[in-house]
Amino acid sequence: MSRVRCLRFSAVAAARTRLAAVFLCPACAALVFMGGGCDRPLSLAIGPAGDITVFSDLPAESPELATLVEGLEREVSFIGKPELTFNVELAGRDGFDLRRHWRNLVFVGSLDEGSWVSEMIAGLLSEENMSDLRRGKQEIFFIKDRWAIGQMIAIVSSAEGDELAAAVEGNIGVLYEMMDRAAVENTRRILLRKDVKRDAARYLLSEYGWSLTLPEGFEGTEDSDHGVAFFKTEEPSRIILVHWRDEFKEDLTPETCLAIRGEIAWNYYDEDRIDRELTTVSRSEFADRDAVKLDGIWQNDKHVNGGPFRSYCFAEGGRFYLIDMVLFAPGDDKLPYLRELEAIAMTFSTE
Repeated sequence: MSRVRCLRFSAVAAARTRLAAVFLCPACAALVFMGGGCDRPLSLAIGPAGDITVFSDLPAESPELATLVEGLEREVSFIGKPELTFNVELAGRDGFDLRRHWRNLVFVGSLDEGSWVSEMIAGLLSEENMSDLRRGKQEIFFIKDRWAIGQMIAIVSSAEGDELAAAVEGNIGVLYEMMDRAAVENTRRILLRKDVKRDAARYLLSEYGWSLTLPEGFEGTEDSDHGVAFFKTEEPSRIILVHWRDEFKEDLTPETCLAIRGEIAWNYYDEDRIDRELTTVSRSEFADRDAVKLDGIWQNDKHVNGGPFRSYCFAEGGRFYLIDMVLFAPGDDKLPYLRELEAIAMTFSTE
């Protein structure tokens, strides 16, 4: 019979391993990213993780800004009402002082404008970056923690004004991906400032060779015989499940990941199934690992309910991992909770 039990994180279990902690202050990290100097941020970035302010001297109806807003404010539809991935606000010079310390800022403009935005871009970029921009070698740049800790600044620019529309269109996918990662990272910072289960992380690493940093409120259950541990909290119902298989020699294909995820969901979520028509599969990255990503909807005919899920599959050291995130939040916005789950999942480590 399979051994299924609640996780118990005792002092004895915690003592099995001692993790060395290396601390780097956020201000120092910002200096490393920015290349040194004394103008380091002193305050935390403010504003929701899903809000983006775009600074530009272009008219709001310009094709460049229309492409940018459409590319960032993507509509996703879970069970229930559609949601926007980001809320984009357009601003100009007059709004800069108020928004200088906000989390997500984007500057859009060409160098030949001679405008406030073009001057801001020239002041933010290094000489090397400016050279790449003038030569058309690079059109998008990212700066972290410039005016506040936890801030992401993106610059989309071109040397000439008639090249800007192509620069925006050609880089909107990269811009969206980086802003999405920044939203998850900011969510992680907020979550991990609260109480977390550090003993649980040590126990999992000692017992299974991997760990997660979980906020208080998540309760764990393990089935070590089948390589499954999952963690759940309520109001709303959220689950993170880790499944692992040793000596994994199969090809990491989308179908393999879908089949394994379907099997796990049926057995551990009381007969959940994947709605294949509402599920997308893509090659992605999970915590600096090449992975297969599943984004979709789960349905449960037994309990007549459903909701969104996200999974990552990857192989490391001959072992297969499935990191699964499940949400049931009827009537609530789903994206903030999914970002919380992903922020926790991104603490996964095998060291």
